[in-house]
Amino acid sequence: MTTSKMHADEAETDEALVGRLVAAEFPAWAGLPARLVGSAGTSNVMYVPAG
Repeated sequence: MTTSKMHADEAETDEALVGRLVAAEFPAWAGLPARLVGSAGTSNVMYVPAG
């Protein structure tokens, strides 16, 4: 899913970054795929387990 930025200083996120963050905080969940889901929010990004 491709999204446009809503803020000039918005951080870049993608599935690879989410995977690294999850692996660092929750090693038991390392390697589980994640996918971006749509959001109406302007200050968050949501990923869910892919499957």
